[in-house]
Amino acid sequence: MDSPAIVVLGQPEHEGVLVGRAFDLIGASPAYVNPWDDDGPESVLDLRPQLIVLGLEWMPKHRLVSAAAARARVPVVCVHDGVIEWSYVWNNQGFIRPHGTFLQPLLASHLCAAGRHQARIFASWGLGERVHVVGLPRLDGLAGGRRPETGGRPRILVATANTYGHDVEHKVMVRRAIRDLKQWFEANPSVEAEWRIHRDLAEDLGLPSDRSRPIPDVIRESAAIISSPSTVVLEGMRVGVPVAQMEYRPVPMYLQSAWEIRCADQIGSVIQDMLHPAPQRLAHQDYCLQDELEPGDASPRLAEVLRAALGGTAPQRPAGNGGADPCGRLDYRQVHSQLSVFSASPAALVQYELDAAWQSLERQRAKCRELAADRDRQVEALRERTAVAEFHARRAEEASREANRWRQPYMQEGERKLKALGDRLARRGLRRIVVYGAGEVGLLAANACHSAGLDVVGVTDGSRERWGAEFLNLHIEEPDIALARRLDAVIAGTFSSLPGVRRAARKLLRKRNVSVPVVGVMHPR
Repeated sequence: MDSPAIVVLGQPEHEGVLVGRAFDLIGASPAYVNPWDDDGPESVLDLRPQLIVLGLEWMPKHRLVSAAAARARVPVVCVHDGVIEWSYVWNNQGFIRPHGTFLQPLLASHLCAAGRHQARIFASWGLGERVHVVGLPRLDGLAGGRRPETGGRPRILVATANTYGHDVEHKVMVRRAIRDLKQWFEANPSVEAEWRIHRDLAEDLGLPSDRSRPIPDVIRESAAIISSPSTVVLEGMRVGVPVAQMEYRPVPMYLQSAWEIRCADQIGSVIQDMLHPAPQRLAHQDYCLQDELEPGDASPRLAEVLRAALGGTAPQRPAGNGGADPCGRLDYRQVHSQLSVFSASPAALVQYELDAAWQSLERQRAKCRELAADRDRQVEALRERTAVAEFHARRAEEASREANRWRQPYMQEGERKLKALGDRLARRGLRRIVVYGAGEVGLLAANACHSAGLDVVGVTDGSRERWGAEFLNLHIEEPDIALARRLDAVIAGTFSSLPGVRRAARKLLRKRNVSVPVVGVMHPR
């Protein structure tokens, strides 16, 4: 059987994790497409997918891909990850509102929910015919029961979601709740708190927030959990730890739990009740868990949704209550028309797709403007550099002309003095000469020696870079090698550095107990 062609709009480390083992169960090796680039939906459809999987639709590219897939009759499965919360859905200023809406409308052909309560909420928005109760496949491997520590102070885990607030009011109320909890734990040292809260809250309130240990281990070792709405609530209830949600705002709770903290006055009694839970309260927590997180492994259920989508059929829904759908009535357009009309209207779907296309176009325009501005900056910088380079070139040319104007007579006078020096050495019978300095003046000195009939038996230089190079049919040698030759005199091949050359040459000659004149020309004098 051939592997189904599945494209995931996302990355293996995120979307690849939230589907659990579903791809393995259907024998699929999906192709992952970067959801954050500016490529259009054609880049996805060009892969000829039989099925597209994504985890959200509020970003423009996701919406454009879902809409294009619908026109191409390619099924799209949206796997919602985690729990939902009031501001997350209705007033998410952090990462949804700037780009789109949360599943309103839904362009994908299938929507996977964590539990039946969540599915009923989705259904109230007119999405029930596309909702599948799957669970959270990424939690499949998190097995094991409680391991609370005994003999010490009871430890309560206090946690917030990774994004602890979606609007200003939400952030203020979460901060107030954490502050009240901090004050309660300070006043009740017999109970220990383990803070697993957002870094900004921890710094603001002077609290530790250790995220080094895996959260499943922290949950299992806790006597109780207090958390804002997040998957920590589900994970805690799943292993049997008493869990309370903290929510100070008067908003509906899209996540049910057996305990709630809605104000500071409730903190003490709720903690006391969780540390000594009544059987009926634990039973209600189990009931909440069954409604919020479909029990058992979620990966096989998601795999069944994927198979059905690939085959163009709807997976069988579990029956209950005399065959009624466990998510409640699915035709709720009559009950929730204020939302259902928007969610089901074909015009709304087109508007939502046009909005995504407009946002994508605006991003492209902004990128073009940025590229044009960057090009203008580069052109202006190039003009400035060119003007500076031309200015320095003119200055260098002027300096060269000025230097040549006085250099030629300068070098001619130096050459005359070196020839006179060579004649004097010849009259003294000093024939074998070593030139110390292999630059331009050294060349003048060697020519002066040849003009006077002297033999240049060696050339040396104090610069290591010149050693080994050719110089008038000789090789430039290291000073101690050149001055070790049989010689009658040393001529400095420099004007300005004559004293330094004399000292260096005489020092080497003294080491060999050689006494020969070291001469040169100081020029100008």
